[in-house]
Amino acid sequence: MEENVKNLKRIFLKSTIIFFIIVFFIIILFLVYNAVFAQRVYLGVYVSNKHVGGMTYSELYNYISDKIKQFDLNGINYKYDNFVYNIKPNSEEIGDSGYRLIYFEPDKTSKLAYSFGRESNSFKNFLNKFLILIYPKKIQLNYDFNKEKWQEILREKFKQFETDFVYPKVGFSGDDIVISKPQDGKFFDYEKIIRITDKKISNLDTSDVNLEIEISKCPVSIDEANAQKELINQIINLGEISLKFEDKSWNIKSDIYKNWLLVKQEDKKIVIGFDFDDYKKYLEENISREINIEVQDAKFSMKGGKVNEFIGSRDGREVDVEKTLENLESNINDLVKETLVVVNVTKSDISTNDINDLGIKEIIGTGESDFKGSSKNRVHNIKVGADKLNGILIKPGEEFYTIKNLLPIDKEGGYLSEFVIKGNRTVLEYGGGLCQIGTTMFRAAIQSGLKITQRRPHSYRVVYYEPAGMDATIYDPMPDLRFINDTDNYILIQSRIEGTKLYFDFWGTNDGRVINISKPVIYNIVKPGPTKMIETTDLKPGEKKCIESAHNGADTYFDYSVLYKDGTKHEERFSSHYVPWRAVCLIGATVSSSSATGEIENITSSTSSTSE
Repeated sequence: MEENVKNLKRIFLKSTIIFFIIVFFIIILFLVYNAVFAQRVYLGVYVSNKHVGGMTYSELYNYISDKIKQFDLNGINYKYDNFVYNIKPNSEEIGDSGYRLIYFEPDKTSKLAYSFGRESNSFKNFLNKFLILIYPKKIQLNYDFNKEKWQEILREKFKQFETDFVYPKVGFSGDDIVISKPQDGKFFDYEKIIRITDKKISNLDTSDVNLEIEISKCPVSIDEANAQKELINQIINLGEISLKFEDKSWNIKSDIYKNWLLVKQEDKKIVIGFDFDDYKKYLEENISREINIEVQDAKFSMKGGKVNEFIGSRDGREVDVEKTLENLESNINDLVKETLVVVNVTKSDISTNDINDLGIKEIIGTGESDFKGSSKNRVHNIKVGADKLNGILIKPGEEFYTIKNLLPIDKEGGYLSEFVIKGNRTVLEYGGGLCQIGTTMFRAAIQSGLKITQRRPHSYRVVYYEPAGMDATIYDPMPDLRFINDTDNYILIQSRIEGTKLYFDFWGTNDGRVINISKPVIYNIVKPGPTKMIETTDLKPGEKKCIESAHNGADTYFDYSVLYKDGTKHEERFSSHYVPWRAVCLIGATVSSSSATGEIENITSSTSSTSE
């Protein structure tokens, strides 16, 4: 018995010694590991399926940046049958060389990967450093992907292979009803394609995407359609049908609406409906223009340090085209001749009665930029954009959308067009110069100490927006410049142009916040390539017109901090990456063209009928 106790004591002692030796070696190993990786990413950390453990921060940043540059250069090929189309993050198809479809943030990705295992909690750090050796940590690549615009480009390029399914259409041969055969449709699942694309972007994978066509079957057969002929006759025999709104009435003769008729499926029932395009065209030309009223917020101006109204508020109303059609179709199937027009009313956000409750006392921030050297059309567009924003009120807590307040960006909106390059053609596009508005508003917002919720730099440096790094590109519908009025009072936007300088003054109430904005740091300067010469039919043979100047590539950042009255502080670094941008010149096409410098590409004009 005593011998057994002694044996147990020896075993316990040995086990204890072994345990402490193991703990000692683990501690030594941990200290050595910490020392070796003091300035390196810990083992087990992955970025875009690549193990980056052992890299220094600068090695990691350079690796991610190089992969992004390669992705920028290659883009992604989309294939269907024998057709191939390539889209790049900086695609010329968007018509604005300052706008990117994908905005990468290598600095944020690098910081996330480098900081893993370096959090404030020491015990958590200790566990993480060893657990990732067994369960690797995958850091997601930071980027902003404009899925809507990317999908829009795909739809435009591949629509040639798509068809909508067609409901059986009602026609006439004398007094006889003749119903056309239904047709199945063909389409691509763009949401699925975008999901595949998003995954490729996250892994910086430039391999091809093969598209597969989907079939959309028409839900109505020809036999089901022919079975509706008696009802179709009854509907036509109604004679005139009418649409009513308040004291107004519009009568539609059967000779008109009978040409809109088709047989469709609604809630799994076969019904008689109207061709949407025919119906909508009639509604817009005869009814909507008499009913629709655009909503208008009150706008204000500052005079003698006081707020004065200069545009009164007005509620808006608009015909609900889809809902009215739904009711109209329901009524004709029930052989009811009269249908009420459905109208949606939009209340103005800022009413004239608010004028005495604004609490606007002083300028809290001013943005400034210089558009010297701009073309006549560009200057015109800047003035139009500035006028549209002048007098707008931003409510406390409201998020301001710059593009929303500049719409419509077209001829009706007062803008002029300029030549831009889209893919392999020159087109006239409205609103050139509105990035001057976005940039100046961005500067006003940060000078006012407001919270920026969306800002994207241009993809290349532009002289109008120097100093580099303090610009903001806007392009309908994205990207936008957005910020929140996080003060307790209204903010009134006032625009002014003095010479070639644009100013936005933000009027409000100073709440004691202290703003600090550092000067931009500019580094990694890269020279552009040779001038790009493009043949076009928009100019006389041999005539030359340069539409893009050369710009150096660079990286920049500036630091932005706001110290609030309660002692809390917001700090943010705005980083920008600018690619080198070649000069672009158009040259009038001749039968035989050559150029001593640069490269020549042939571009066919598509604008000869729209160059007002």
